[in-house]
Amino acid sequence: MISLEEAQRVVREGVAPHPMREVPIREALGCVLAADVIAQEAIPPFANTSMDGYALIASDTVDAPVTLRVVGEIAAGVVADRAVGPGEAMRIMTGAPMPAGADAVVMVEETSTNGEEVTIASSAGTGQFVRSVGEDVEIGAVVLERGTTLRSAHLGVLAS
Repeated sequence: MISLEEAQRVVREGVAPHPMREVPIREALGCVLAADVIAQEAIPPFANTSMDGYALIASDTVDAPVTLRVVGEIAAGVVADRAVGPGEAMRIMTGAPMPAGADAVVMVEETSTNGEEVTIASSAGTGQFVRSVGEDVEIGAVVLERGTTLRSAHLGVLAS
């Protein structure tokens, strides 16, 4: 009888790994990574909001409650056609790119609207509810390590 370690050594020496190959992501479930997966782009690739609300300049809210002029609306996947200026706000949906000029988001629950104006009930800090470029994954980061058996969650990460 041989030891477990010896049996494992004999098996390892008797088998060879499959040759490395690329497979479409739809066929990758259960495959084992032959190399580390390195991020080629930042995720998110642009600053965006983590909350439905209003994109604005945080310093405009210091004396909250304050009323700001609503100058647009930004849905997820849409880029604002103008910047946010002092005394202005844009309605913004979760995941939408931050408009130029804005540095914070106030959640919709902290607001009330009246026509083309929005009242902000509480002050916002710079960066509030803003996800910065690369916050989830930076360029060059190891996303998945060599030897990882790909499961559905891994495929979701790779697809992003």
